[in-house]
Amino acid sequence: MEITKVFELISKKMSVDFELSAGFKHNGLRGDHREDVLRKFLCEGRLPKQYAIGNGEIISSYSQTSKQTDLIIYDSNKSIIFEATSTLQIFPIESVYGVIEVKSKLSKAKLIEGLDNIKSIKEIYTSTTVTKKLGKLAAASYHTNPPFGVIFAYDLGGNSLDSLRVNLSEWCRNNPPKVWPNLICILNKGIIRFSEGLKQALHSSDINDNCQISALHFNDESLFEFTSSLITLCTNREIEVFDLHNYKDNGIIIDNLRVKGANGFKDRNNGNDLRFTDAFIKEIYETCKKPIQYKELIFLTIGDQKHLEPFFADRTDPVYLYNPKNYPGMGKFSQYNVDELLTHIQNTPNITSGHHIYINDNTYYIPYAYFEDNHFQPI
Repeated sequence: MEITKVFELISKKMSVDFELSAGFKHNGLRGDHREDVLRKFLCEGRLPKQYAIGNGEIISSYSQTSKQTDLIIYDSNKSIIFEATSTLQIFPIESVYGVIEVKSKLSKAKLIEGLDNIKSIKEIYTSTTVTKKLGKLAAASYHTNPPFGVIFAYDLGGNSLDSLRVNLSEWCRNNPPKVWPNLICILNKGIIRFSEGLKQALHSSDINDNCQISALHFNDESLFEFTSSLITLCTNREIEVFDLHNYKDNGIIIDNLRVKGANGFKDRNNGNDLRFTDAFIKEIYETCKKPIQYKELIFLTIGDQKHLEPFFADRTDPVYLYNPKNYPGMGKFSQYNVDELLTHIQNTPNITSGHHIYINDNTYYIPYAYFEDNHFQPI
């Protein structure tokens, strides 16, 4: 038997199961049942076992939370799930392959609802760079792909595929491509997806302002197209082993800046927790234009210590030094003896010691000499 025929039979059975769910008068029960039908289909061998399915909310290490999502596909081998309550699961976004919004009948209102839920997830994603060693002498780096967002519906809502395509186009004009959905499927009706020229734009990295929106009437083959696309979307996103330590220091979002390390300070008068002000963080970001290698920063701070150079030779990672007044490092004090050294360091603004913060995943070094009371605010 052809594999597409198998999917056609399954598709018909799912439609029957959905019709049965209409007998549940309570909206919550009806919603649970339609999600369970799709979950059961995917879990019965249509997705490899590493792809587990849950539901709940998605969080980021920058204190962001998505809207509640129907089905969340995550890595069962590398993920950590937090049980907020007996009915609510919390998923770190680093562990999530993507989400599926499940609708009974996809009216315009339900389409917009699903699109806004997907948007709430894609908005909290931040791209990270992963470096993997290739033997002893080589390494490869790549940027992670964002989680995908898909809408699946059992039927139309008194409309058509073409009218939904127009509705999606209107929504996309008011939202950036990075939050657009990857695929929309209406069971036994068809697929709505993006393309650029003759090339299908399925992955988030391929979806852009130049894409066109197509409504494809696959009819009985819609479930096959949906499943094939879903597997492709899952395999395109690389999931690393979850690092819980990233959530120890929750970051903050300031305009378009993702910031970590800006807190951890105490008020000297009352012991209350403080962090850098938004204005000071923006000043640091706008002042530091060009990074240097971290080993350069080390020698700027400790002075000309050639005998120590072998210990830092591999520190070629970039760092931004905040030093608008060109304060000196330890080299300025090399003429002093040990007894005089501490006094001169304490009385002369310098960059010998400081604090690191991370802005958009880049490292910034702020000498303590620049710390002023108006640079801090209560948390």
